Amino acid sequence: FSPDKESGVTVRPSVRYAGLSFNIDKSMAPAVTIPNVDYKYIEPGVAVDVPITPSLSLTASGRFYVVLSTGEIQLMEQYGAAAVSGFDAGLGASFKPRPRIVIKASARFSLITHTFNGSGTLTDRDSNGEKDVGSATDSFLGLLATIGYLY
Repeated sequence: FSPDKESGVTVRPSVRYAGLSFNIDKSMAPAVTIPNVDYKYIEPGVAVDVPITPSLSLTASGRFYVVLSTGEIQLMEQYGAAAVSGFDAGLGASFKPRPRIVIKASARFSLITHTFNGSGTLTDRDSNGEKDVGSATDSFLGLLATIGYLY
């Protein structure tokens, strides 16, 4: 949406298709039982830009993950079927100390949570017939700083 004429606030809705994977080279560490993940998801979200002064603005964003696939973590020989959900939240600031120089800083936090139904082999870690592992969470924190020159 275009900026509000009085406040300058801009709202930017979005829908994206994304992926994230984490793979362990198990040939180098065969005793590792942590499964690889290969997430594919749709991210509906929104970002809001708020000008504070003519040279400073803040941005807040949020997205929900509609997880389509997870990789080997949900195989029966791993942790089995699960309800999976996630989100992403971000905060940032943009500062123009000079008309052609822009400094940006931002932080982003992402979280994907699995709630296993107990059908996978690894949910019963001690093989006593009881579910030992009920859930797992992957999280990510990212920090970014950039300086740009506008020409």
